[in-house]
Amino acid sequence: MAGILVKPPFQKEETLVVPNLVGSLDLVVVSGLANFTVGDIKGSDDDDGTTVEFRAEMFVGPLWRNVQDVSPQVLISGYRHDSPDTADKAGHTALECTWEFKASPPPQRIKLIYRFALWGGDDAKVDQLSYQLTAFGEMWPGQNFDGPGK
Repeated sequence: MAGILVKPPFQKEETLVVPNLVGSLDLVVVSGLANFTVGDIKGSDDDDGTTVEFRAEMFVGPLWRNVQDVSPQVLISGYRHDSPDTADKAGHTALECTWEFKASPPPQRIKLIYRFALWGGDDAKVDQLSYQLTAFGEMWPGQNFDGPGK
């Protein structure tokens, strides 16, 4: 399985914060797009029917002191096939979408982990992932979220 650590800059994230929903705990919704150079994520060089698995890891959203729970979603939003007429098989599928948070040392961001498979030969390519998460926990103080279009 090929591993990819997705590094900023991402396209602009959108963040909705409901502060102090329960005591000092915040409810936060984050969405964004992560772009890749076309060809960084591609199918097998050997055969259209060979499945290649990938694991993408992205540190996203605001800084946190601690996180109680996260509901993550990551999707392939940029897929292309340069020779669809010659491919016997082509496609992609999600295998797993999880999250991790290491509270030490604070502050930290939430890490989204997305496993997916791609087939269709080396002409099958992914160049963008979209993500959304809803998180519940205590954000690091002093971050500014002014609302839509920040």
